[in-house]
Amino acid sequence: MAGSRPTLKDVAEVAGVHPSLVSRVINGDDRIALREETRERILAAVETVGYRKNMMAQALKMGRTGLIAYVVPDLTTPSYPAILDGAKRRAAEAGYTLLVATQPEALRSSVELRRLLDEGRVDGLLVASGVVGDVNTGSIVSGGGPVVVVNRLVEGAPYAVIPDDEAASAVAARHFAQLGHRHCAIITGPGDLDTTRRRSGGFAAGLKAAGLPKAMVVTAKGWNPEAGWDVTKQILADRRITGVYCAAGLLHVGLLSALSEAGVGVPEEVSVITLHDSEINRYTQPPTTAVSMPLEEVGVAAVEMLLARLANKKTPATKIVRRPASKVIKRGSTAKLGG
Repeated sequence: MAGSRPTLKDVAEVAGVHPSLVSRVINGDDRIALREETRERILAAVETVGYRKNMMAQALKMGRTGLIAYVVPDLTTPSYPAILDGAKRRAAEAGYTLLVATQPEALRSSVELRRLLDEGRVDGLLVASGVVGDVNTGSIVSGGGPVVVVNRLVEGAPYAVIPDDEAASAVAARHFAQLGHRHCAIITGPGDLDTTRRRSGGFAAGLKAAGLPKAMVVTAKGWNPEAGWDVTKQILADRRITGVYCAAGLLHVGLLSALSEAGVGVPEEVSVITLHDSEINRYTQPPTTAVSMPLEEVGVAAVEMLLARLANKKTPATKIVRRPASKVIKRGSTAKLGG
Protein backbone atom coordinates (compact mmCIF):
# COMPACT_ATOMS: atom_id res chain seq x y z
CA MET A 1 0.00 0.00 0.00
CA ALA A 2 3.00 2.28 0.40
CA GLY A 3 3.06 5.09 -2.13
CA SER A 4 -0.34 4.23 -3.59
CA ARG A 5 -3.96 4.99 -2.81
CA PRO A 6 -5.49 2.30 -0.53
CA THR A 7 -8.07 0.12 -2.28
CA LEU A 8 -11.05 -1.99 -1.31
CA LYS A 9 -8.80 -5.01 -1.66
CA ASP A 10 -6.41 -3.57 0.93
CA VAL A 11 -9.27 -3.07 3.37
CA ALA A 12 -10.56 -6.59 2.70
CA GLU A 13 -7.16 -8.14 3.42
CA VAL A 14 -6.89 -6.37 6.77
CA ALA A 15 -10.49 -7.26 7.73
CA GLY A 16 -10.25 -10.83 6.43
CA VAL A 17 -13.29 -10.55 4.16
CA HIS A 18 -14.07 -10.33 0.44
CA PRO A 19 -13.71 -6.89 -1.24
CA SER A 20 -17.35 -6.99 -2.36
CA LEU A 21 -18.44 -7.18 1.28
CA VAL A 22 -16.29 -4.16 2.09
CA SER A 23 -17.93 -2.27 -0.76
CA ARG A 24 -21.43 -3.09 0.41
CA VAL A 25 -20.70 -2.05 4.01
CA ILE A 26 -19.11 1.25 2.96
CA ASN A 27 -22.04 2.02 0.70
CA GLY A 28 -24.60 1.34 3.41
CA ASP A 29 -26.20 -1.74 1.84
CA ASP A 30 -28.68 -2.89 4.49
CA ARG A 31 -29.74 -5.97 2.53
CA ILE A 32 -26.74 -7.99 3.67
CA ALA A 33 -26.98 -10.29 6.67
CA LEU A 34 -23.91 -9.27 8.63
CA ARG A 35 -22.82 -9.65 12.23
CA GLU A 36 -22.16 -6.33 13.95
CA GLU A 37 -18.68 -7.52 14.91
CA THR A 38 -17.84 -8.07 11.23
CA ARG A 39 -19.16 -4.66 10.25
CA GLU A 40 -17.11 -3.00 12.99
CA ARG A 41 -14.01 -4.93 11.89
CA ILE A 42 -14.45 -3.73 8.32
CA LEU A 43 -14.93 -0.11 9.38
CA ALA A 44 -11.86 -0.36 11.63
CA ALA A 45 -9.89 -1.70 8.67
CA VAL A 46 -11.06 1.26 6.58
CA GLU A 47 -9.47 3.59 9.12
CA THR A 48 -6.35 1.45 9.51
CA VAL A 49 -5.45 1.51 5.82
CA GLY A 50 -6.70 5.05 5.30
CA TYR A 51 -9.16 4.10 2.57
CA ARG A 52 -11.24 6.88 1.08
CA LYS A 53 -13.63 6.71 -1.82
CA ASN A 54 -12.57 8.39 -5.02
CA MET A 55 -15.54 10.73 -4.87
CA MET A 56 -14.65 12.60 -8.05
CA ALA A 57 -14.75 9.40 -10.09
CA GLN A 58 -17.92 8.27 -8.35
CA ALA A 59 -19.59 11.63 -8.91
CA LEU A 60 -18.82 11.51 -12.63
CA LYS A 61 -20.06 7.95 -12.86
CA MET A 62 -23.26 8.39 -10.85
CA GLY A 63 -24.01 12.06 -11.41
CA ARG A 64 -23.54 12.93 -7.74
CA THR A 65 -21.59 15.44 -5.70
CA GLY A 66 -20.61 13.34 -2.68
CA LEU A 67 -22.10 16.05 -0.44
CA ILE A 68 -24.89 15.89 2.14
CA ALA A 69 -26.27 19.05 3.77
CA TYR A 70 -27.34 18.95 7.40
CA VAL A 71 -29.47 21.95 8.37
CA VAL A 72 -29.79 22.78 12.07
CA PRO A 73 -31.26 25.72 14.04
CA ASP A 74 -27.96 26.24 15.87
CA LEU A 75 -25.22 24.25 17.55
CA THR A 76 -25.81 25.53 21.07
CA THR A 77 -28.79 23.27 21.79
CA PRO A 78 -27.28 20.16 23.42
CA SER A 79 -28.89 17.59 21.13
CA TYR A 80 -27.65 18.90 17.78
CA PRO A 81 -23.85 18.57 18.19
CA ALA A 82 -24.25 14.96 19.36
CA ILE A 83 -26.49 14.09 16.42
CA LEU A 84 -24.04 15.84 14.12
CA ASP A 85 -21.14 13.74 15.42
CA GLY A 86 -22.94 10.53 14.51
CA ALA A 87 -24.03 11.86 11.12
CA LYS A 88 -20.51 12.99 10.22
CA ARG A 89 -19.04 9.64 11.20
CA ARG A 90 -21.51 7.60 9.15
CA ALA A 91 -21.30 9.96 6.17
CA ALA A 92 -17.51 9.69 6.18
CA GLU A 93 -17.71 5.90 6.33
CA ALA A 94 -19.87 6.01 3.20
CA GLY A 95 -17.48 8.41 1.48
CA TYR A 96 -19.65 11.50 1.80
CA THR A 97 -18.80 14.96 3.09
CA LEU A 98 -21.34 16.49 5.46
CA LEU A 99 -21.97 20.22 5.08
CA VAL A 100 -23.58 22.00 8.03
CA ALA A 101 -25.89 24.99 7.60
CA THR A 102 -27.02 26.82 10.73
CA GLN A 103 -29.92 29.16 11.40
CA PRO A 104 -28.89 32.47 9.80
CA GLU A 105 -28.52 30.90 6.35
CA ALA A 106 -31.37 28.42 6.68
CA LEU A 107 -33.99 30.95 7.75
CA ARG A 108 -33.69 33.01 4.58
CA SER A 109 -36.07 30.78 2.73
CA SER A 110 -37.16 27.17 2.58
CA VAL A 111 -37.01 27.61 -1.19
CA GLU A 112 -33.24 28.10 -0.92
CA LEU A 113 -32.94 24.77 0.88
CA ARG A 114 -34.97 23.02 -1.78
CA ARG A 115 -32.73 24.48 -4.48
CA LEU A 116 -29.72 22.73 -2.95
CA LEU A 117 -31.30 19.51 -4.17
CA ASP A 118 -33.02 20.71 -7.31
CA GLU A 119 -29.83 22.29 -8.68
CA GLY A 120 -27.73 19.27 -7.79
CA ARG A 121 -25.48 21.11 -5.35
CA VAL A 122 -25.92 18.34 -2.75
CA ASP A 123 -27.07 14.74 -3.03
CA GLY A 124 -29.38 14.82 -0.02
CA LEU A 125 -30.68 16.88 2.89
CA LEU A 126 -30.89 16.14 6.60
CA VAL A 127 -33.17 18.72 8.19
CA ALA A 128 -33.54 19.39 11.90
CA SER A 129 -37.04 20.69 11.42
CA GLY A 130 -36.95 23.48 13.99
CA VAL A 131 -34.71 25.36 11.60
CA VAL A 132 -37.54 26.64 9.40
CA GLY A 133 -40.64 25.46 11.23
CA ASP A 134 -42.90 22.53 10.51
CA VAL A 135 -44.83 24.20 7.68
CA ASN A 136 -41.73 25.15 5.74
CA THR A 137 -40.11 21.80 6.41
CA GLY A 138 -43.10 20.20 4.73
CA SER A 139 -42.57 22.44 1.71
CA ILE A 140 -38.92 21.42 1.50
CA VAL A 141 -39.81 17.77 1.11
CA SER A 142 -42.93 18.30 -1.03
CA GLY A 143 -40.91 17.88 -4.21
CA GLY A 144 -39.79 14.41 -3.14
CA GLY A 145 -36.17 13.38 -3.35
CA PRO A 146 -33.68 12.43 -0.65
CA VAL A 147 -34.71 14.45 2.40
CA VAL A 148 -34.76 13.10 5.97
CA VAL A 149 -36.11 15.06 8.93
CA VAL A 150 -34.07 14.55 12.10
CA ASN A 151 -35.19 14.58 15.75
CA ARG A 152 -38.84 15.41 15.07
CA LEU A 153 -41.87 14.21 13.15
CA VAL A 154 -43.38 16.76 10.77
CA GLU A 155 -46.61 16.50 8.81
CA GLY A 156 -45.85 16.27 5.10
CA ALA A 157 -42.32 14.99 5.73
CA PRO A 158 -42.58 11.20 5.42
CA TYR A 159 -38.99 10.22 6.21
CA ALA A 160 -37.75 10.91 9.72
CA VAL A 161 -35.40 9.56 12.38
CA ILE A 162 -36.16 10.33 16.03
CA PRO A 163 -35.03 9.22 19.48
CA ASP A 164 -37.49 7.60 21.86
CA ASP A 165 -38.62 10.78 23.63
CA GLU A 166 -41.47 9.03 25.44
CA ALA A 167 -39.21 6.44 27.03
CA ALA A 168 -36.60 9.03 28.05
CA SER A 169 -39.22 11.22 29.71
CA ALA A 170 -40.66 8.21 31.53
CA VAL A 171 -37.15 7.54 32.88
CA ALA A 172 -37.12 11.07 34.36
CA ALA A 173 -40.51 10.48 36.02
CA ARG A 174 -39.33 7.16 37.44
CA HIS A 175 -36.23 8.81 38.92
CA PHE A 176 -38.35 11.40 40.72
CA ALA A 177 -40.54 8.61 42.08
CA GLN A 178 -37.50 6.68 43.32
CA LEU A 179 -36.36 9.79 45.20
CA GLY A 180 -39.72 10.13 46.92
CA HIS A 181 -41.05 13.13 45.00
CA ARG A 182 -44.82 13.15 44.48
CA HIS A 183 -45.61 16.55 43.03
CA CYS A 184 -43.69 17.31 39.84
CA ALA A 185 -43.70 19.82 37.01
CA ILE A 186 -42.57 19.52 33.42
CA ILE A 187 -41.29 22.48 31.40
CA THR A 188 -41.74 21.90 27.67
CA GLY A 189 -41.05 23.82 24.50
CA PRO A 190 -43.88 25.22 22.33
CA GLY A 191 -46.98 23.07 22.80
CA ASP A 192 -47.84 22.41 19.15
CA LEU A 193 -44.63 20.53 18.36
CA ASP A 194 -44.32 16.78 17.97
CA THR A 195 -41.43 16.58 20.44
CA THR A 196 -43.42 18.47 23.06
CA ARG A 197 -46.37 16.09 22.75
CA ARG A 198 -44.24 12.97 22.93
CA ARG A 199 -42.12 14.14 25.86
CA SER A 200 -45.13 15.34 27.82
CA GLY A 201 -46.90 12.05 27.13
CA GLY A 202 -43.92 9.98 28.23
CA PHE A 203 -43.52 11.94 31.46
CA ALA A 204 -47.23 11.64 32.22
CA ALA A 205 -47.14 7.88 31.57
CA GLY A 206 -44.10 7.49 33.82
CA LEU A 207 -45.77 9.34 36.69
CA LYS A 208 -48.94 7.31 36.29
CA ALA A 209 -47.02 4.03 36.31
CA ALA A 210 -45.35 5.11 39.55
CA GLY A 211 -48.71 5.98 41.13
CA LEU A 212 -47.97 9.72 41.25
CA PRO A 213 -50.34 12.63 40.57
CA LYS A 214 -50.38 14.35 37.19
CA ALA A 215 -47.61 16.88 36.63
CA MET A 216 -47.98 20.62 36.36
CA VAL A 217 -47.34 21.34 32.67
CA VAL A 218 -45.55 24.62 31.94
CA THR A 219 -45.03 25.69 28.34
CA ALA A 220 -41.98 27.83 27.60
CA LYS A 221 -41.76 30.14 24.61
CA GLY A 222 -38.48 28.60 23.46
CA TRP A 223 -35.66 26.28 24.45
CA ASN A 224 -33.01 28.72 25.70
CA PRO A 225 -32.06 29.69 29.28
CA GLU A 226 -34.17 32.86 29.12
CA ALA A 227 -37.27 30.79 28.40
CA GLY A 228 -36.52 28.60 31.43
CA TRP A 229 -36.02 31.68 33.59
CA ASP A 230 -39.31 33.22 32.47
CA VAL A 231 -41.50 30.27 33.53
CA THR A 232 -39.89 29.66 36.93
CA LYS A 233 -42.41 31.91 38.70
CA GLN A 234 -45.24 29.65 37.51
CA ILE A 235 -43.59 26.68 39.20
CA LEU A 236 -42.87 28.57 42.41
CA ALA A 237 -46.55 29.49 42.62
CA ASP A 238 -47.34 25.89 43.58
CA ARG A 239 -45.43 25.20 46.77
CA ARG A 240 -46.13 21.47 46.50
CA ILE A 241 -43.75 21.08 43.52
CA THR A 242 -40.48 19.42 44.53
CA GLY A 243 -39.39 17.94 41.18
CA VAL A 244 -39.01 19.75 37.85
CA TYR A 245 -38.27 18.05 34.53
CA CYS A 246 -36.92 20.34 31.80
CA ALA A 247 -37.86 18.57 28.58
CA ALA A 248 -36.08 20.72 26.02
CA GLY A 249 -32.86 22.55 25.19
CA LEU A 250 -31.23 24.72 27.83
CA LEU A 251 -34.34 25.45 29.88
CA HIS A 252 -32.69 24.04 32.99
CA VAL A 253 -29.92 26.64 32.91
CA GLY A 254 -32.39 29.50 33.27
CA LEU A 255 -34.48 27.56 35.80
CA LEU A 256 -31.52 26.89 38.08
CA SER A 257 -30.47 30.53 37.97
CA ALA A 258 -33.99 31.77 38.73
CA LEU A 259 -34.40 29.32 41.61
CA SER A 260 -31.09 30.47 43.07
CA GLU A 261 -32.11 34.13 42.90
CA ALA A 262 -35.44 33.27 44.53
CA GLY A 263 -33.57 31.64 47.41
CA VAL A 264 -34.88 28.15 46.59
CA GLY A 265 -32.36 25.42 47.37
CA VAL A 266 -31.52 22.84 44.70
CA PRO A 267 -31.79 19.96 45.48
CA GLU A 268 -32.76 20.66 49.11
CA GLU A 269 -36.17 22.08 48.17
CA VAL A 270 -36.53 21.36 44.46
CA SER A 271 -34.85 18.64 42.39
CA VAL A 272 -34.18 19.31 38.69
CA ILE A 273 -33.69 16.90 35.78
CA THR A 274 -32.95 17.91 32.20
CA LEU A 275 -33.40 15.96 28.98
CA HIS A 276 -30.14 15.32 27.06
CA ASP A 277 -26.76 15.10 28.70
CA SER A 278 -23.98 17.47 27.67
CA GLU A 279 -20.83 19.07 29.02
CA ILE A 280 -22.71 22.15 30.20
CA ASN A 281 -24.61 20.03 32.73
CA ARG A 282 -21.38 19.41 34.62
CA TYR A 283 -20.80 23.14 35.13
CA THR A 284 -24.21 24.46 36.23
CA GLN A 285 -24.71 25.20 39.92
CA PRO A 286 -25.38 22.57 41.07
CA PRO A 287 -24.38 20.18 38.26
CA THR A 288 -27.55 18.99 36.54
CA THR A 289 -28.89 15.46 36.61
CA ALA A 290 -29.76 14.49 33.04
CA VAL A 291 -31.47 11.78 31.02
CA SER A 292 -29.13 10.65 28.27
CA MET A 293 -30.43 9.69 24.83
CA PRO A 294 -28.79 7.84 21.91
CA LEU A 295 -28.26 11.02 19.90
CA GLU A 296 -25.15 9.97 17.99
CA GLU A 297 -27.04 6.87 16.91
CA VAL A 298 -29.84 9.12 15.64
CA GLY A 299 -27.32 10.87 13.41
CA VAL A 300 -26.00 7.54 12.15
CA ALA A 301 -29.50 6.26 11.43
CA ALA A 302 -30.48 9.46 9.63
CA VAL A 303 -27.53 9.18 7.24
CA GLU A 304 -28.27 5.49 6.68
CA MET A 305 -31.88 6.30 5.79
CA LEU A 306 -30.66 8.98 3.39
CA LEU A 307 -28.17 6.57 1.81
CA ALA A 308 -30.97 4.07 1.32
CA ARG A 309 -33.07 6.69 -0.43
CA LEU A 310 -30.15 7.70 -2.63
CA ALA A 311 -29.80 4.05 -3.64
CA ASN A 312 -33.56 3.79 -4.29
CA LYS A 313 -33.92 1.14 -1.62
CA LYS A 314 -37.06 0.60 0.39
CA THR A 315 -36.78 2.00 3.88
CA PRO A 316 -39.28 2.51 6.73
CA ALA A 317 -40.67 6.04 6.69
CA THR A 318 -39.96 6.57 10.39
CA LYS A 319 -37.21 5.09 12.52
CA ILE A 320 -37.22 5.40 16.31
CA VAL A 321 -33.75 4.90 17.77
CA ARG A 322 -34.02 3.10 21.10
CA ARG A 323 -30.49 1.80 21.70
CA PRO A 324 -28.62 2.42 23.82
CA ALA A 325 -31.56 2.92 26.15
CA SER A 326 -31.98 6.26 27.92
CA LYS A 327 -30.64 6.40 31.46
CA VAL A 328 -30.25 8.88 34.29
CA ILE A 329 -26.87 10.57 34.71
CA LYS A 330 -27.00 11.47 38.40
CA ARG A 331 -25.52 14.79 39.53
CA GLY A 332 -26.11 17.33 42.27
CA SER A 333 -29.45 18.75 41.16
CA THR A 334 -31.50 15.78 42.45
CA ALA A 335 -31.79 14.24 45.89
CA LYS A 336 -34.20 12.24 47.99
CA LEU A 337 -37.11 14.28 49.22
CA GLY A 338 -36.30 15.39 52.74
CA GLY A 339 -32.93 13.66 52.49
